[in-house]
Amino acid sequence: MNSKEAATVLAEIAYRLRHFPEQGHRARAFSRAAANLSRLEPDLTGLRARGGLESIEGVGSGIAKVLAELVDTGRSSYLERLREEAGEAAPAAAIEVVETSFLRGDLHCHSDWSDGRATVLEMATAARARGYSYVAITRRSTSPASARRWEVFRSCEGSRSTFSRTAGSTSPTTHWPSSTS
Repeated sequence: MNSKEAATVLAEIAYRLRHFPEQGHRARAFSRAAANLSRLEPDLTGLRARGGLESIEGVGSGIAKVLAELVDTGRSSYLERLREEAGEAAPAAAIEVVETSFLRGDLHCHSDWSDGRATVLEMATAARARGYSYVAITRRSTSPASARRWEVFRSCEGSRSTFSRTAGSTSPTTHWPSSTS
């Protein structure tokens, strides 16, 4: 299994863990590890043979065990268990790797300011790690608490903002006039 295929598996694990609020830290860890595998493209077979999977940035002992199983067997019993707990069967076909190098950004993300689980900073950092040029942070929640947070954000940066990567840093950029609601 190559690093892109392993990154796909780790990303699915992260996605499934986000459904459990108490697993937020673990979901972020799997997400970061998936992004690093995709970005760095390490030789997993060689690292496994040398016992060096934990040398990959963002990979601790738990994720290393998942990677070791992926290298050894081509599957993840952890992912299979998460799918089973969700009442879903494994996909019939082998893992299909989606080539993401052509993607420039994400136009629909939810932060912890509405019904997402990642902070705006975590989202911007992950977008930069993926090489994105932009991220649009949207909201769905209409709760009073969410509305108050967005009012503060709106008063600081405009009504709708995205993060653009400029000169190696993440900065908010307003795309619509702040008079737009």
